[in-house]
Amino acid sequence: MKLITVTSNLLSSNTYIVYDEKSLDAILIDAVQGFDKINAEISNLNLNVRALLLTHGHFDHVWSAKQIQQKGIKVYIHKSDADKLNTKKTYNFQSLDADEFLNEGLIKFGTIEIKVIFTPGHSKGGACYLVESLNAIFTGDTLFKDCVGRSDFLDSSETELINSIKNKLFGLKKNYIIYPGHNEPTSLYYEKENNPYID
Repeated sequence: MKLITVTSNLLSSNTYIVYDEKSLDAILIDAVQGFDKINAEISNLNLNVRALLLTHGHFDHVWSAKQIQQKGIKVYIHKSDADKLNTKKTYNFQSLDADEFLNEGLIKFGTIEIKVIFTPGHSKGGACYLVESLNAIFTGDTLFKDCVGRSDFLDSSETELINSIKNKLFGLKKNYIIYPGHNEPTSLYYEKENNPYID
């Protein structure tokens, strides 16, 4: 299994392209501003993108989702964040409706298996995606290097956020690499021992 990171100039947000180098099956995790860059990576490797998985519905993570959906790729999100996809407010992304809602548990797209972990707190429908074959967790805006996601939005909850991290992520028994929604990767054990926001 291979990984490509496409980082947007908008808030250093990350789109992750996870793909099987043999079958060329692929999934996208989040859809940041910069569709042309994302599409170029897909086209250059001739990937068969099976799904776009959104970690949550905030504008900087869904900016290119409509363009990706228009390529025939289904968009998945937790139902508690689905309403954010068609609420423009002051932002300039193209609104859309999700194709499928995600629940916690295992899901498979071609040769790629993902464990969906529901992690509310930063938003009501926040989710992380564990890809065992990459030893990786894609945490969106739940957990960052030496930091955690904001919890000052209307649908945020600091209590839920900390509980999601401590009970869902820190409860995992392996030192996964964490690929966050913004900035650089870290590791689960490092954050468990050193993250200043977690008691």
